Amino acid sequence: MKLQNIIFITIIGFFLTACTEPSLESSSEGLNSQPALWVATSKQSTVYLFGSVHVLPKEVKWYGPKLRKSFESSDELVFETISSEANKKDYIAYGKEHGLLPDGKVISDYLTDTEYKRYTEIVELAKMDKYFANRMKPWLFYLSLNAVATKELSRYGVDGIFEKEAVKRGKRVASLESVQRALSSLSSTPLTTDIKNLKKMLNKKESKESRKKDVLKRIELLVSWATGDTARTERLLAEETPGNMYNNIIVNRNNHWYPKIKKYLKKEQTTMIIVGQAHLIGRGNLISKLKRDGYKVERVQ
Repeated sequence: MKLQNIIFITIIGFFLTACTEPSLESSSEGLNSQPALWVATSKQSTVYLFGSVHVLPKEVKWYGPKLRKSFESSDELVFETISSEANKKDYIAYGKEHGLLPDGKVISDYLTDTEYKRYTEIVELAKMDKYFANRMKPWLFYLSLNAVATKELSRYGVDGIFEKEAVKRGKRVASLESVQRALSSLSSTPLTTDIKNLKKMLNKKESKESRKKDVLKRIELLVSWATGDTARTERLLAEETPGNMYNNIIVNRNNHWYPKIKKYLKKEQTTMIIVGQAHLIGRGNLISKLKRDGYKVERVQ
């Protein structure tokens, strides 16, 4: 995510207040969205595939009748990763092992004075720990900053709401990958490239008009998800995500997940798989893989 977009979300998140704990029921009141939903079937199994958004404004109401049916009928819910206390510890451990700059270096060793000044302004705005922010590799900095920036909005994210409700109802819950595996897709970028991208972002000359365009793109992406316009979502994601990053965080992970997803189509049960929508559309997507292998897949919303 671009730094200016993170800052914008931080500001928006500051003004959002949580009146009630989000739930599936509160996400259905005043329904105003119909995000894409697919179903794949085999002789013995039904697998729903839902493309989620990890952070959402609370005003987006997405839990309609077809999603309700898929959730209610499912014996097991499968996510990218699970939000457990153990996973949080794994995240911290992985960050300490793979996310810190080598040889005791700090980020200012790689930046000009002007770049570092902008970097520290972002750290202060997000109220991040200055010591750890200075020691982080850029990929971990972006991830940590995004977590701070979207803390409130993430409460309304699809994945978390589904997971809490599934646990509450005693449904089985599983994940497609470990925290370490998920983070490895971000940390695999060479440090030289990581630093180069950070410097490019910090040096980008922004105008009021360019910031407006970036905000409108964020809104367009949200609207395309909410209206189920997968063609537009696919185009926007392709425009926003560099090729190498797309391969690391989408294509390679899809290749890793796909054998596990096929196993669910051999189980005598109904399964609901919830992953970021980018994994179900575009290059190397999971829906195309299933169709290629002869599974019956249809979009139901």
